Order: sequence, then structure tokens, then C-alpha cells
Amino acid sequence: MAWTPARGRQVLEVVHLLENEMTVFRVVDTSRRGDDNFRSAYELGAPPPRRIQLVSTPIWMALSTLTTLDMARSRARAFPVLGNKIAEMHLQAGLGFALAETIEEGHVSVWGDPVKLRASVVDVYPLS
Repeated sequence: MAWTPARGRQVLEVVHLLENEMTVFRVVDTSRRGDDNFRSAYELGAPPPRRIQLVSTPIWMALSTLTTLDMARSRARAFPVLGNKIAEMHLQAGLGFALAETIEEGHVSVWGDPVKLRASVVDVYPLS
């Protein structure tokens, strides 16, 4: 469940259906409406934000999350355009979520219904 180099490129190995509860953190922008914080850039009609999304449409169609609050805060500080808060999400098995560890260790791409993803939020934290 990771990205591995293959002839100078990166290749997605495995996408898993979520079988056990998993906690992830997502940078969110509180000025966005409704479920938009839980829609992929692809679904929102935004251009691919990074090279990896240009070469891998499935990654562009996924929601970026991180495995720790500290990682999410670091990501938000590095890319302020992503948002101004961190949402803690408890993803439940059986709701159709799929995931893959992508881009770097601790980064999890998640595919799922934006309404169910938003409903999985259990807390929202400031960036500090």
C-alpha cells in the first residue's frame, strides 16, 4: 500500500477497502460550503494541484488525508491555500471507503461519498 519507484516514475500498488475503523486528519477551509471540503479536486473541477495528480487520475480523484494531527498541521502551514482548520475523521468500515498510502509515508488517499466523509468528522482543530 505504497508508492514505489519504477523506472523513474511512481506507481500506485494497492487500493484497499476500509476493513477497520481508521482515524485520519484533513486540512479544511471553513469558508467552503457544505461537503466541498470532502470532495476531491477532480470532483470540484479544479486542475491537478501537483505533478502526481497529472500522471495519476485516481490520485486526483481521491481526498488527501494524513495519519497524524501534527502532519496535517505541517501540511496546512506549508500550503496555506488548503485551509484554516484540521478535521479529525473517524472512518468506519462498511461505508464504501477505499484508501491507499500515497505520495509519502503518512499520506492516505481516501475515496468515498463526500456526505459520509463529512459525517465522519468528530472534531475540528485550529492550526496552532
